[in-house]
Amino acid sequence: MGERLERKIERLDELEFLLLQHPEGLTKAEIARRLQVHRSTAAEYIDDLGKRVVLYEPSEGKYVIDREAYKVRVQLTLHESLAVHLAARLLTTRTDKHNPHAASALRKLGVALEKLAPRISQHLALSADVLDDSSRRRDPVFLQVLETLTRAWSLGKKVHLTHEMDEGKIFEYDFAPYFIEPYAVGRTLHVIGLREPPGKVRTFKVENIRTANLLENSAYEIPPEFDPRATLKDAWGIWYTERKPEPVVLRFARQVAPRVRQTQWHHTERTQEEPDGSLLWRAEIAEWQEMVPWVRGWGADVEVMEPEGLRETLKQEMKQLVKIYGLTDLATPTNQLPAYRLMWAKAERGKIALDVHRLIYHLIDVGQVVLALWERVFNEGLKRELAEWLALTVEETGRLIAFWASLHDLGKASPAFQDHPSLQRTSPRLHQQILRELTAAQMQFPARSGGETRARHEAISTWALNDTKLLMQYSTLPPALAVFVAQSLSGHHGAWHPTITVNDADAFSDSHLKPEAKAKDAWHIARSELVREMVTIFRPPAITAWNTDTTRDNKMLTLVSAIVSVADWLGSDDENFPYEERVLPLDSYTRHSKQHALLALLRAEWQSAPAMPRLEFERAFGFEPSRAQQQVSAALKNAPLPALAILEAPMGSGKTEAALAVYADWAKLNDSSGLYIAMPTTATSNQMYTRVTDFLGKQFGANIDTMLVHSQALLRDVPEEHDVIEEPDKEGDQAAQQSWFLPRKKSLLFPFGVGTVDQALMSVLQTKHFFVRLLGLHHKVVIFDEVHAYDAYMSELFERLLIWLRQLNVSVIVLSATLPENTRFRLLRTYANNSANPPEVKYPRLTFAAADGKVGALELERPASKALRFEWLAQDDETIIQQLRAELREGGCAVVIRNTIGRAQGLYLTLSNLEEKLCDDENLILFHARFPFAWREELEKKVLEKFGPGKDKHKPNPHRPHKAIVIATQVVEQSLDLDFDVMISDHAPIDLLLQRAGRLQRHSVNDATRTHTYRLQIAAPEIKEGIPQFERADTWIYDEYVLLRSWLALNKITTHEIQLPNDIPKLVEEVYGETELSAEPRVEKKLAETKTKMSAKEVEAEDLAEERMIREPSFRRLLYAPSMQLEEDDYRVHKAFRALTRVDPPGLQVVCLHRKEGKLFLDMDDPETIYDLSAKLEKRMIRELARQTVNVRHRDPSVEQALLSDLDDPQIKAILLRWKKVSALRYHRVVIFEHDFCVLRGTNYIMRLGKADKLGLQIYKEGE
Repeated sequence: MGERLERKIERLDELEFLLLQHPEGLTKAEIARRLQVHRSTAAEYIDDLGKRVVLYEPSEGKYVIDREAYKVRVQLTLHESLAVHLAARLLTTRTDKHNPHAASALRKLGVALEKLAPRISQHLALSADVLDDSSRRRDPVFLQVLETLTRAWSLGKKVHLTHEMDEGKIFEYDFAPYFIEPYAVGRTLHVIGLREPPGKVRTFKVENIRTANLLENSAYEIPPEFDPRATLKDAWGIWYTERKPEPVVLRFARQVAPRVRQTQWHHTERTQEEPDGSLLWRAEIAEWQEMVPWVRGWGADVEVMEPEGLRETLKQEMKQLVKIYGLTDLATPTNQLPAYRLMWAKAERGKIALDVHRLIYHLIDVGQVVLALWERVFNEGLKRELAEWLALTVEETGRLIAFWASLHDLGKASPAFQDHPSLQRTSPRLHQQILRELTAAQMQFPARSGGETRARHEAISTWALNDTKLLMQYSTLPPALAVFVAQSLSGHHGAWHPTITVNDADAFSDSHLKPEAKAKDAWHIARSELVREMVTIFRPPAITAWNTDTTRDNKMLTLVSAIVSVADWLGSDDENFPYEERVLPLDSYTRHSKQHALLALLRAEWQSAPAMPRLEFERAFGFEPSRAQQQVSAALKNAPLPALAILEAPMGSGKTEAALAVYADWAKLNDSSGLYIAMPTTATSNQMYTRVTDFLGKQFGANIDTMLVHSQALLRDVPEEHDVIEEPDKEGDQAAQQSWFLPRKKSLLFPFGVGTVDQALMSVLQTKHFFVRLLGLHHKVVIFDEVHAYDAYMSELFERLLIWLRQLNVSVIVLSATLPENTRFRLLRTYANNSANPPEVKYPRLTFAAADGKVGALELERPASKALRFEWLAQDDETIIQQLRAELREGGCAVVIRNTIGRAQGLYLTLSNLEEKLCDDENLILFHARFPFAWREELEKKVLEKFGPGKDKHKPNPHRPHKAIVIATQVVEQSLDLDFDVMISDHAPIDLLLQRAGRLQRHSVNDATRTHTYRLQIAAPEIKEGIPQFERADTWIYDEYVLLRSWLALNKITTHEIQLPNDIPKLVEEVYGETELSAEPRVEKKLAETKTKMSAKEVEAEDLAEERMIREPSFRRLLYAPSMQLEEDDYRVHKAFRALTRVDPPGLQVVCLHRKEGKLFLDMDDPETIYDLSAKLEKRMIRELARQTVNVRHRDPSVEQALLSDLDDPQIKAILLRWKKVSALRYHRVVIFEHDFCVLRGTNYIMRLGKADKLGLQIYKEGE
C-alpha cells in the first residue's frame, strides 16, 4: 500500500471519527478547517467516506453520519464472541419482548465465526432463530420507544415521552436518558435519566412508555458526578434511593445453604454458618421491596429476620396462601385464648370469604391514627386548646384522646354485632367460624329479636361505658366528663345518639337497644378486658383539674367527635391496615399499627401546615401595595385573635391581595397557617385557586401544592370499590366515608383549601359528621369572598357559622363591594357577641371585631372617582344585536350578560347564524355553567386568555382580540378578572349589576386604545302602565321585590350616571335598606305586594334554617339534641331531608355520555374515549366520567324528576348500579345522547348536547 493511500485512509478514519463526534453535522468548510485541508480535498474525502458509511444532509451544506445504519467495527476473539453470545441470550431469555436487533447481532456474529468455529457459528444461527420465533411477544411500541431512547442516548438529546402509570393515568415529560438497564426480576428494561418536571433523576419501565419522540435542539450532558455504578451499588436490581441502605438479614435452612454460598447475590453480602447448619445471610439493600420475589422463591427454606417490613410482607403472603390452599393457620390456637382476643371488627364479603380483622387490632389502629394525626397533622392551637381544657400537657392530651378513640367500637364486643345478620348473609363460612370460636370461649348468644337486622355498635359502646362506668374505673375520669366522652363517642358514625331527660338532666337512652345488644356477664368481662388493654397501650393520664363549662365542653367534645370519626375512617381502610386475624403479641401489633398509621397519612397526603414566613408584599403579589392595602394591613397586623374583618371596597381594588396579606400576618401571629377561601359558587373558584397557589408558592415554596386542595380539583385520589363489611346503615356507607377524601370536602380538612361558601355553611347544618367540617376549619383563617345580600335562609346559616367560628378560634375576613349596612352590623354583632355598633365611616371601609371585644372601623383611601353611565334598552335579541353592531363597528370586546342560560344560548345561536358576522367565529364565545366540566374548563381558560390580564399586568394583554363578543350568564359576574370595552346586561339586583360593571373597562392598561364610553347598557323588561313586567325566568332567580326596587333606584338617577365608588353604598341601601322609595301609586302598590310575598318567604326561610341548623355551642343539650341527619349529596332524597345551604336545591349532577352502535363514549368525536361497562372502573376513568358532568337545574320540576326516575335503559341501570360504591359518582345521574339528542321520558322536554354547535347542554320543549 502506497504512503499516499495510507495517508488517505487515515484521513477518512479521522473524518469518520469527527462526524461521529458531531451528531449535529459539519459543513464542508468546517471539515476542511478541522482536517487542515483545502475545501476541494475535503469534498473528495466526503465522497469517499460516503462509500464506506451512509451520509446524509439534514440541512443544506451539512453532512451527518446516519447513526441508525452505521455499522460498528469490532474485532473479537473466540472467547469474547462467546461472551457476547451468552449476554445476548441472557437478555432475551429474561425479557418477554421480541428484539430483532439481538437476533440480527447473533446472526452476524455467527457468520463471522463460520470459518473459525463452525459449530459455534451454527449454534449462534439457531439461537438467532429462537429469538425470532413467532411465540415471542411482538410489541412495536416497545421496540420504537427502545430505539428512540437508544438514539437519544447516543446523540445526547432529550426525548418527549408519555408514561402510563399502573392505574392508567398518563403523564408527559421531557427526559434525558443516562443509561438503560435490564431487569431480570421483572423480565423488562428500565431507563434511568433526568425527568422534567421535576428536574430530578428518575427511572421508567420501558414497557410503560407509550410514546417517545426525539427533541431537536435539546442537547444534554450527563453530569460528571453521575455514576450508574454508584447509583445502583446498593440496589438489589434496579430500585435505588437517596436514603441509607437498610440491613437485610435472612436465615437459610441447612439443605439450601450450599446453594446460597455458590452465588454472590449482592456486593455487600456477608454469610455466617450457624451451629445447626443453617446460614445467616446479611446485606445492605437500598429497597428491600425489590427482593420479595427472590426471597419468596426460596419458599420455606428461608426466614426473614430483618427488616420487620419485609418479614411482615412475607407473613401476609403466607397467610393468603394458607387461605387459598385451605390449610390450618399455624398461629396461636384460638381455643387457648380469651374471648376478647377473638372478636372481629371488619370482615370480607363473599360466600367463601375467611378474612377478618380482629376487634382489638382495630381499636389499636384507630388509637394509633389519632397519635399520628396529633404528631403530624393537627395544628398547635388545636392541641393547646384541648390540653388547656383537660389541664394536661399536650403530649398527655394526645395519649388520652387516642385512648378515648380506641374505645369507639367497644360496642362491637356484643352478641348483636359478633352474630351480625349482615355477616351471616354475605359471608356464611366466616360467620360460622366466628361463632364456633366464641362459643368455644364460653360466650353466649341470646336469641335475636324478631326483625332486627342491625347492630348499632356505637350506641352499644356508649351504653356499655356508662352502664359499668368503665372510663372512671380504668382511666380516672371525673364522672361528668366520663358521661360526656361516652356520648361524644356515640357520634363516630355521624350523629350523637338519642337521650332521655330525667329531672332536667340528660342521660343516654338505651330504650332502642335490644337484649342482644345489652348482654352482660361474659360480654361485660370481655369489654372490660379490651378497655384494660387499651389503657396499657395508650397510658391515659389521670385528670385532676378539669372544671365543667358548657360552651367550652361542647366545643371540645365536638372536636373530639370529629377526631375520632376521621381516625376511624383512616383506620377502617384495609389499604391502610390489612386484615389480621391471627392472635399476635399486642406490643408487636402496636408497633406494626403505628407504622401503618403513618403510611395512612402519607396515602391521604395529609400533613400539617408549615410555619408562615414574613410577608413581603411586592414579592408575594408582584406589585407594591396601594395606600388602602397598607391601611388594612397596619390596622389588623397585631389585632387580638380571633378577629373578624369586613373589607368593603369597589370591584378590582385589590381586596383579595389585602386579605391574603392580613392572613399572612395573622398566621404568623397565631402560630397556625391554615387557610380556607370560600367563594360564592364553584364557577368562581378556579381563578382564585390559581391566585392562591401562586401566593402560597411564593410564601412557602413550590411543594406547597400537596397541601392546597381545590374543591373542584376532580378526584386527585378516588377510592375504588371495597369488599368489606362496615355495618352499613344503608348501601354505600363506605363510599360516603371515603367521600371526605375527595377534593370537595378535603378542601376543608387539609391545611389550605379553595372551595365554596356552601361547604363552610354545611358545618352548621344537621348533616352526618358536621363536626368534621368544624374540625377542618378550627384555628384557620377563613376568607369569604364576594359576600353580598344573602337571602334570609343563607343569612341565618352564615350567622350561626360565625358563632361557631368565633368559638373555634377561627379568624374571618369578609370581602365585599356591595354589602348592605344592616348585614354588616349583624355580622359584627354575631361574631363579637355584643350589640356595639362600630363608628360610622365612609365607603370604602374596614370594619373589625377583635378577641378583646373591641369593635372598630376605618375609612380607607378612596380610588379616583369614575362616572359610570347607564342606559336602558329593550331586552329582545334584535335590539341587542343592533346595539352590538353599532358598538363594534370600529372594533372592541363586548360582553352580553343574560340572566338565564336559555336566553344566552338563543342570542348566541342568532349571532352565529347572521350572514354578516359581527366578529370572527373564533371570537364569538358562549360561556355559561351548563357545559360539561371538561368543556367549561377549556372555555374559562379561553375567556381568561383573551379578556384577562396578560402575564405582564403592566402591559396590554397581547392575546386580546381586536373585535369579540362574549355571551355569558352570571359566571362572569364576580371573581373573574376580565375586562370588556362594552357591556350589555339583563336587569338584575343592584349589587349584582354593580358587580357585573366591575368587568367593564377594568384594566387601565387598555385605556389608551379604547374608543368606547364607560357605559353600562341594561336590557330592561317591558313596561306596562309604569310597572316593569319581569319575566318568570327572572323572578325564579331573583326576588321580584328586589328587582323592582333596583329598577326604581336606578330610575331616580336623572343624570343616568353612577359615581363610583361613592354611590355604591347609597344604591345598595336604597334597594336593601328600609328607606321608602317614592313612586307612582301603582308602582307603590306593586312594591307592597311583592314585599309582602318576600317577607312571608323570609319568615319561612328563617324558620327552616332554625330547624335544620345545629345549636349554638352554648346550648346545654348540644350533644344530646336529636339530629335530622340531613343528606348533603343524595339528590334522590326529598328536599325536606336535604342539607341545603340555599333555599332552592342546587340541581342534579348529570354525567353526559354518547351512544353509537351500542357503544358508549365520553366524547362522540373521540373514539378513544369509549366507556366499557365490562371493564374495571379505574381511577382515570372515574375522573374522566366526572369531568363530563353538567349541573342541571330547571324551573320545571318535571325535568329533574325525569332524571331521577328509574329508567328503562339497561345501560343506564348498569351504570348507576356500578356507581353506588364509587364515592365520586354515587349520586350522579346519567344521560345518554344519540346523535346529540336525548328525549326525557315522561316529559315533553328534549336535551341536546353537541360540541360542534358550541351551545352546551340545551333543554327545550318539543316544537320550540
